[in-house]
Amino acid sequence: MGAYGGTEEASFPPPVWALLSDVNNDGISNLSDLEAVQSEWLSTSENLPWDFNRDGIINLKDMALLAQEYLEQTIWY
Repeated sequence: MGAYGGTEEASFPPPVWALLSDVNNDGISNLSDLEAVQSEWLSTSENLPWDFNRDGIINLKDMALLAQEYLEQTIWY
């Protein structure tokens, strides 16, 4: 629906509404998100929620993205 219906842009949240590294969607990037990434360490697949850079593997590149947002909070947290 709307101008972006059925496109990739349709799933973008408003700015500061969501964090890339908040894998459990609790509004903060913290230890529980780090544990989730570690639990899938070096996993490979096309659609891994913890693969933040979407390169098909969970590795140090994804950990670096999590570190950039660590302890950041959404506006609704």
